[in-house]
Amino acid sequence: MRREVLSTVFVSLVTFVVGTTLSLSVSATEQVSVLRAISVPVYFLSATGELLPTATIPRDLTLQLSAITGSFGGSPDLPLQTNRVGSKNEIRLDLADLSAKLSVHAARFSERDDTPLELTPSEVRFARVSTGALSGLDVLTGLAVSFWDLEAKGSLVLIYCDRPCRLRAPKLADDFKFEVPSPGLVWMLNTKDENARFVHTRAINPHPVIVIAPPEALDRISPSLERSRGK
Repeated sequence: MRREVLSTVFVSLVTFVVGTTLSLSVSATEQVSVLRAISVPVYFLSATGELLPTATIPRDLTLQLSAITGSFGGSPDLPLQTNRVGSKNEIRLDLADLSAKLSVHAARFSERDDTPLELTPSEVRFARVSTGALSGLDVLTGLAVSFWDLEAKGSLVLIYCDRPCRLRAPKLADDFKFEVPSPGLVWMLNTKDENARFVHTRAINPHPVIVIAPPEALDRISPSLERSRGK
């Protein structure tokens, strides 16, 4: 995968025109907690990274979740859920429904864009959830739509694997340390280290929100959201 594509992955995007669950653990108790419906706040940011007033959010805003089956990169090929944002500026995410659909449609891993990613074992059935936004029937163009972890200060990508596995990229500068301990849904957390290198790991107890913003605002997400929470 070229460097600019990895930068797009870092913000959980499939395109600019079109990731919630707790991360999986080995224990059955925590697996049960994954498959539930949760509320995820939605934030709009300006091009300068400032939080936009609630009144600027379209009243008919919906979030679309789709799947990229069998590949980490590429375009989505399966619609999953359409979630109305509503007056509370949040969506209700049905994780059990997502898991059930992905368990049927996930495909054996094979990158579509010559990305040098390696998933072990090779027979893993895999899918990545992509995010998009619409106002009515119109796609919101020129905007990035990303799941974001408020505490870890990085983007989140929701992934399905049908068995324990690990994702690596030995030929890339990015640091992939993504381990899936059990079948089902799992979050990938994408952050930058002190050398501005992308690091991709399994999220532990994420605190997800959805951010909709021009791409240039994405590096300013954390300060804006911290101010909104009174930190």
